[in-house]
Amino acid sequence: MTLEARRLPHAEPMKMLVWPDAMKNVTKTILLHSGLVNVMGRFRGRSAAILMYHSVMENPRSAELFLGEIGHSLRVFRSQMELLADKYHPVSLEQIQNFVLGNTELPPRSVAVTFDDGYQDNYEVAAPILKQVGVPATF
Repeated sequence: MTLEARRLPHAEPMKMLVWPDAMKNVTKTILLHSGLVNVMGRFRGRSAAILMYHSVMENPRSAELFLGEIGHSLRVFRSQMELLADKYHPVSLEQIQNFVLGNTELPPRSVAVTFDDGYQDNYEVAAPILKQVGVPATF
């Protein structure tokens, strides 16, 4: 099989994915939706995922020139936080620190949410969503 660029139906004009990248994305999607990741997670010890966000806004494409592609849309961010609140155990970085130091245990499927850059939208857009769904975050 040769390496060739393929245009995905949902891709924007001029944005191409190389065939192996597309296959990697399909494989990830299949693994996540199959439940295999959940089964494999039961065989390892307690741990936590730390999710790192930068910017959340109504239309991240409007700031793409200045920020690159580090922003999430309000709709996507809200759905991700609702998923975390429903299917995982959101924890604070302080809880993870205490776990690492051996002072406490973490619940299964622990996940922490962080924001790196201190953009104003973190407080104006993301914080109210986090409060609404009950997900702690570090800014």
